Amino acid sequence: MPKQRVYTEEQRRAILKEADENGVAVTVRKYGIATSMIYKWRDRVAKGSPKASRETEHELQRLRQEVRLLKELVAEKELALRIKDSLLKKTLPRGSSE
Repeated sequence: MPKQRVYTEEQRRAILKEADENGVAVTVRKYGIATSMIYKWRDRVAKGSPKASRETEHELQRLRQEVRLLKELVAEKELALRIKDSLLKKTLPRGSSE
């Protein structure tokens, strides 16, 4: 039994486009895939691929966590700046010219 090839979402879309332009029969022969696979991929694209949705959700979750961490970092830096400003105002006499 030949090794099963795994296509990325981009590759699938390119193959589907090629099948639309050149015909399903020509395309399946070229890539050595089953005709049914073309129709399954079309259905997934039409419905919105669950796999693509999971990948998108995972990426969204990662980005949300990154944003949260960046906000915390900015808040910490802002707090440090305010503390420094406050300390500088308390240590410098008002009328002094340095």
